[in-house]
Amino acid sequence: MVTTHFLPSANFLAIVVAGAAYFAFGYIWFSLLFNKARTAELEKAGIKISMPAGNQMLSKMALSFIGNVIGATAIAYVFHHFGVVTLDRALKVGIIVGIGFVASTLAIIYPWEGKSMKLYIIDTGHYLLGLLICSFILAVWR
Repeated sequence: MVTTHFLPSANFLAIVVAGAAYFAFGYIWFSLLFNKARTAELEKAGIKISMPAGNQMLSKMALSFIGNVIGATAIAYVFHHFGVVTLDRALKVGIIVGIGFVASTLAIIYPWEGKSMKLYIIDTGHYLLGLLICSFILAVWR
């Protein structure tokens, strides 16, 4: 276990860039790749997402970006705490965190909310790949 404190040694620029990459990936994933499929699956579950107006869009995008940076910070902390310094180990940690915390949590919630397996795969895929993107950036940018 690494004994130094996280904050003094954290590469905050890398963390913000990893969060921004996660955010940009989310745009590609949800807007360009899976918008129609995800919208259809949400509507099957009785959820209708309408386009936010004006300031609502800005606040939703800002909250999404902040959430992505928090996720990148958490991955950076895990790397620091466990001494992850190689790319292969970083990607393994990203997969473990994604499956262990995100995929398992969504697997518990989605059936109770009446959401489909297709929606589960779309949403889980986003989080798993997003965490791998963060892991990659944080591992190579030391």
